[in-house]
Amino acid sequence: MKVGMYDKGVCGIEQTFYVGTVDKNTDSSTGTELPVKLPAGFRIVGFGIDVKTAFASATLDVTGDQEEPEKYVNAAVLTTAEFVTKDGHYSVVGEKDVALTAKLSAAETGDGSADIYVKAVRLEV
Repeated sequence: MKVGMYDKGVCGIEQTFYVGTVDKNTDSSTGTELPVKLPAGFRIVGFGIDVKTAFASATLDVTGDQEEPEKYVNAAVLTTAEFVTKDGHYSVVGEKDVALTAKLSAAETGDGSADIYVKAVRLEV
């Protein structure tokens, strides 16, 4: 079971939760929508990418569907099996839940797989 949010209403507590997995089925031209949305009212502190099986040559971009599209993760390298953090990207989700799209830089034909987690905190109700 993947880790989910503890409580969407609690303020001031940083939470880390799973938002989706990228693998060879992730679209490299338009991207693939991840199954879990970012919750409204939160601020994003960072992302973690758990590369379980290394990709041949791909990098990862993760964008949000706000009115002004936001790039949360930019060209994260997935060629080594490791945990990659993308901290310091402190941005507001907004007043509605945000769908995330993951896009690989190249089509993946191997067994590459990476789970994506987000670190978020609610600062106001």
